[in-house]
Amino acid sequence: MLQASPHREENGNIVPPRDLIETQGASPAACEEGPGLPPALAAWFAARGWEPHPHQVAMLEAARAGRSALLIAPTGAGKTLAGFLGSLAALSDDASPRQHTLYVSPLQALAADI
Repeated sequence: MLQASPHREENGNIVPPRDLIETQGASPAACEEGPGLPPALAAWFAARGWEPHPHQVAMLEAARAGRSALLIAPTGAGKTLAGFLGSLAALSDDASPRQHTLYVSPLQALAADI
């Protein structure tokens, strides 16, 4: 499920809309449209026999559109990968040797995932 929130005020600042993406028990097969993954990422998923989950595709679409997004999903649903798909897709399109993404892990376990 993808919802856009209206502009709001937070601590005296105008906060732009962001997408709220929640999982509803959808399986990877629930992605009816092609996820538009770059070939290298599509090959990575295929080599593992995986398909991206709908919320991962929604996060990628939000990133490509330059929108902020908040993902709410249970443990093990692929949130870390969902958050990185936008960066990975952009790096796949332009692998110039510069800093592109900085990840600050809130947990040591998540740092190991990356």
